[in-house]
Amino acid sequence: MKKRGKILGYTLLLTLVLLLSACSGNSGAPEIDTLTDENTQLRRELDSVQEQLEAAQSEIERLEGELNTAVEAAAEVETPAPSAVLPQMDSKELLLGKWYDQVFHAEGMFSWVQVLILEADGAGTMNRIYYVPKSEAENLQEQMDLGFPLVNFDSSTGCSWSLDGDALRVVLDNGEIGNYTFSAEKQQLMLKNSNGQEQIYAKEIPTETEGYVRRSTYAEDREDKEAALREKFLGNWYFDVLVWTFNEDGTGYLDIPELGDQPATKRESTYEVFDDPADPTYLCLVMDWDNGSTSYYYPTFETDGSMTLEFIDDSEPIRLTRTFDISNCPISEEIISNGIGVLSGSIFSDLLPQ
Repeated sequence: MKKRGKILGYTLLLTLVLLLSACSGNSGAPEIDTLTDENTQLRRELDSVQEQLEAAQSEIERLEGELNTAVEAAAEVETPAPSAVLPQMDSKELLLGKWYDQVFHAEGMFSWVQVLILEADGAGTMNRIYYVPKSEAENLQEQMDLGFPLVNFDSSTGCSWSLDGDALRVVLDNGEIGNYTFSAEKQQLMLKNSNGQEQIYAKEIPTETEGYVRRSTYAEDREDKEAALREKFLGNWYFDVLVWTFNEDGTGYLDIPELGDQPATKRESTYEVFDDPADPTYLCLVMDWDNGSTSYYYPTFETDGSMTLEFIDDSEPIRLTRTFDISNCPISEEIISNGIGVLSGSIFSDLLPQ
């Protein structure tokens, strides 16, 4: 651009000089010759630059053409979609886990579904899981609050299993045998039952269970509540020379030492504890003894850590302590005050179930 401007300037100057020369004769001939030479030189330089520009433009056009050709060629080549690499699992691995019978037995408060669980070591379990309708949930909770427990009917039977091709053989611990056909593609187990009908197991739980809740939920709630009530009683309690023991599993016993002609005795029992949500002070201890009799006591826990048991009749309450307390020995005092003769009969007849 600078050279073009310079040439244009010289051209205008030359034109002006020629005009002046025409007006004044030949007095400016040397200057005109000099300017003419410079103008010629500039024209040559201009032509050279012009040729270089044209060559550069041609090279740019050539490179653009090559680039467009390469882009078009790349567009015509289809890029294969990346293939997903899935982990290779054999049929045995695909079998592991829970398989639900797709038939849900809707039987109200006793609804159930069968579940087969297969483990990696070839063992497993066949389970029957019980459900109750959600519509009964509020009523169930009220009954449980009143102390009426909901029994958990869930059951489980151990089994072993083996796979040969697509044939799955399940042997239950009770001797029953189930021959299933395994479809890895459909992720299903198919069993022909005794009626000749096809029974299908799948990984998904039947949709009908959406309107139900597991029965064990309520049973577990009740079990947790009972465990919390029993916790206050757990361990050994002393009344005179007697030792009362309450175990965590709801069993217990009463140890009676040998006294006179009365031999040492261990009375076994099971026990339950009931409360009343409407009365936080109410507790009832029910003990079922090994001779078939049942005793009812109303326990009260004292601030000194002892427990007082009241009877359902007008009998005198008894006090149990966590350790032997010589001040809590009414039976021994009676023996001492009445002499050895009191040992001839059962001195616990008023305290123990008959």
